[in-house]
Amino acid sequence: GRNQPTYMVTDLALLGEGFYTVQNADGEVVFTRDGLFKIDGMSDVVTADGSYVLSAGGGKINIPIEATALEINSFGEIRAQLPGSEQMVFIDQLQVATFINPQGLESIGSNFYYESVKAAATPTNQTISVKTQLINNGIITHNCEVIAERDNIIANDIETDKLVNVIEKSKGFSDSLSTTANRR
Repeated sequence: GRNQPTYMVTDLALLGEGFYTVQNADGEVVFTRDGLFKIDGMSDVVTADGSYVLSAGGGKINIPIEATALEINSFGEIRAQLPGSEQMVFIDQLQVATFINPQGLESIGSNFYYESVKAAATPTNQTISVKTQLINNGIITHNCEVIAERDNIIANDIETDKLVNVIEKSKGFSDSLSTTANRR
């Protein structure tokens, strides 16, 4: 997909390898590439469904309630402007996991995945690696154009099949007319 700006500081896009590490409502650690994050009522960074986004240390990421500004850089470092401070202060860092075989992750729906034996997490799964780029204020749009084109091809194939059926039926009808005419 393509990077699409959203202008929301908590919307993040991963280019290249990696998955955000989150803790779902059941307390399980799962992985996602969906970077539409928000800050909940307890000042925790969460996914759209309320799963906690985890830090490089494995804990929940909490933004101080008194923060007046927030930024997340390309390394996943979260900084906030706090009252009385002229500079942005380091708060935490996102944990982005990479896998030797990401196709081996087990999909559990809603853009979440379990780690499986086939996926095998790499030892460098604590922070953003050289093979991953994090883009702030944007999301990756899925290949909507490709999906739309696939749907058009399927629709055209269905119409072609219908046309072939009509031609075959009309040929059969034409043959039966010829046979009837030849009998007379």
